[in-house]
Amino acid sequence: MTDVVGKNFDEWLDHADMPNGKREILKATIKLLAEQGYQGTSTAMIAREAGLSEATIFKHFKTKKILLNSILQPLMKQLLPNFGEQFINHVQEHATTIDDLIAYVVRDRYYFLIDNYQVSIILLNQILVDEKFGDDLKQTLLPKLTPGFKRIQHLLDVTDDIDPQIVPSDIVKLVLGQFITHFLGQYKLKLPQEEPEIVIKKITTITQRAIRKN
Repeated sequence: MTDVVGKNFDEWLDHADMPNGKREILKATIKLLAEQGYQGTSTAMIAREAGLSEATIFKHFKTKKILLNSILQPLMKQLLPNFGEQFINHVQEHATTIDDLIAYVVRDRYYFLIDNYQVSIILLNQILVDEKFGDDLKQTLLPKLTPGFKRIQHLLDVTDDIDPQIVPSDIVKLVLGQFITHFLGQYKLKLPQEEPEIVIKKITTITQRAIRKN
């Protein structure tokens, strides 16, 4: 596996300053929400998974919605922005051509998703059902990603065979669309698994070809 930029969520949770019972509740919630979804997960199920009583859950979290937000908020407000900033610095250091950039981005972020697959599924589900959450996430991340967009544009400008209509957001959409397809196929639909390196090569090649002139 590549050296992925940023910690995974489990590592952050293990070191977060909170009572151990609260930590176990959050871990159980993440597992169940990733498998069953928000509507399919009850506080009784979370209590059983955590080996605690429902009363203990409500001692720490008054509602299931507050429990969900206790997962989403640190992910959105602390972890993802930090990862974004670190990641952009690494991209600027390692990518000297647009093809290098695409290859680096695909590899690093795909392994990041694998390392954080449970919270990634929860995050994706929330974006799909909660428009405000999606807007808030965009407002949090975009300022951190602006230097990366500038780097992409520069590399597009100095590469002769790029389709002139391609802009940085097109590359982001291409990569994200393929990530979501492979990611959900593997972890939600349980389709036959492919080795990460095979998936990474496919996504990289498709993206590099898609931005070229016909």
